[in-house]
Amino acid sequence: MDYHPKHIMLTCVYLACKVEEFNVSISQFCDNLPRGNEAACENILNCELMVIQQLNFQLTIHNPFRPLEGFLIDLKTRYPLLKDPEQLRRGAEEFLHRAMASDAILLFTPSQISLAAILTSASKQKMNIDKYVTEALLGGEKSDNLKDIISTIKKIKQLVAQVPPVNFEEVKKLERKLDHCLNEEFDPESEIYKRRLQEQLDSEDDDQNMDV
Repeated sequence: MDYHPKHIMLTCVYLACKVEEFNVSISQFCDNLPRGNEAACENILNCELMVIQQLNFQLTIHNPFRPLEGFLIDLKTRYPLLKDPEQLRRGAEEFLHRAMASDAILLFTPSQISLAAILTSASKQKMNIDKYVTEALLGGEKSDNLKDIISTIKKIKQLVAQVPPVNFEEVKKLERKLDHCLNEEFDPESEIYKRRLQEQLDSEDDDQNMDV
């Protein structure tokens, strides 16, 4: 394995800060990481360009969290029967986090997944927002279209419900395996990587001296 998944994950989070215009320097970003991530800055900067290239420089992601904000605002505006729509936020966000680990994120639109999240959160809290969906949100839809939307919401809920909980013992086993399958040429902690980096720096110094 050329790159550690953890390094790629942190690089993606750092890139996401840039995409969302959340201004944070690499040192500030790494200061917020747990202890033991002293080398994170170097790892992230080493992986950053490679990740962008692999994504073909397409960094914008249409995720279901933005439509969730829209639904909460719409509930406050057009559904006065629900006194505090913010009560739905936590349950809806938990649903979306689980949805990100399912195939739903690849099969359905962000707004459909967000609607499923809102409805799931409302159901768990014994809050009825069916009229908001059928009248305020989808009041202009034909009956056949309404049935299709309801069917889609059910499919999303089923997919998310099938996401298994994280098995931390299995995670530890995988982490131990990773230590033995990493490509040392791309591992900043390995002696091979450090030696190649030093050789590259020495070569650059020699070139500069020749120019002088």
